[in-house]
Amino acid sequence: QQLQAQATRMLTVKDTSGNLLAQSAIDDFTTQWMQLTPVQAKDSQFVTFNSDNQAGVLGASMNDEVLVDVSQTVLVDNGGLTDLLTSPSTYANTALTGFYNIATPGTKGSETGSSSDPLLNGDTTFTKTQFPNRVGVLTSGGVMATQAHSTLPSFVLRGKLVRENVLCDPIPPPPPNVPAPASMAPTTGTTRDLLLAHQQKGTSCPSCHQYMDNIGVGFGNFDASGQYQPTDANGFTTGTFPPIDPSGSIAAFAGDKSAFSTTYTNATDMVTQLAGATQVRQCFTLQELRYALSRIETPSDACTAQKIYSAFTSANENVQSLILAIVQSDAFRYRSVVTAGSACQ
Repeated sequence: QQLQAQATRMLTVKDTSGNLLAQSAIDDFTTQWMQLTPVQAKDSQFVTFNSDNQAGVLGASMNDEVLVDVSQTVLVDNGGLTDLLTSPSTYANTALTGFYNIATPGTKGSETGSSSDPLLNGDTTFTKTQFPNRVGVLTSGGVMATQAHSTLPSFVLRGKLVRENVLCDPIPPPPPNVPAPASMAPTTGTTRDLLLAHQQKGTSCPSCHQYMDNIGVGFGNFDASGQYQPTDANGFTTGTFPPIDPSGSIAAFAGDKSAFSTTYTNATDMVTQLAGATQVRQCFTLQELRYALSRIETPSDACTAQKIYSAFTSANENVQSLILAIVQSDAFRYRSVVTAGSACQ
């Protein structure tokens, strides 16, 4: 009861700076879960993005947006996993209005994100607003720009993020001497054709890339800067470009027929289906448990993990309920006995 009371206090009480006590932990989890890194300048054709990202201002705001979106959803709105993955709204500051083509922040309300969070950079006033052509954290500009190269989006990086961090299906490391990814937009054909070349018959690449690239194509409407693109322009503003085909499929991992699999028409359809998948709920439970324990789960954690998962689903996937269930679990409260002087110590 005391553990629950103290954890609840950290989720609801603010420190002297005005931040909830759990704020930094939520931000740290989000950074690792979505693999956020500083968004760097892109190639020269991304003129507007590079201009707006002088001194990394726009890039910092894109990452901060994801942190604010998750922390506000979890700590202020007391929301759940479905909200994180499928919300049509985000938190935008003035630097993001042009990027998202939002005339005025706050078109969906006046709820404002924390302005004193020490992990945020630059303009730290983020107002809740609808963002077009996107849903949830996976399609945010910061995630899309991070999981991309300087010229082209990366089906591999984007698909790997979903496969490993949202579905908990580990992808083995690539073999040695893998050729560098394509760095130039194709002069003929489409970017989709170019980036799916990994799956050509007669190579060993499809054995892994089928599980990543076919997810990544769903995010094809987001270029290397994270900007929405209806055509295959890749930052260029002059010329004629073919329309994007963002339809694809998610294969059951490693032939496991019980694993999640589906077909989808675009990113919104794909993410919405992911949000409703049992495997995604189970994976999010494990991701939170791993973060809380600072280790990967073992077979001896199976009972604990199942109890935590049951509490999570019984609470309609409420994230605060998940955190409280972890804090009260045996795995969180007790350490395993180890032999003195062993490598474990």
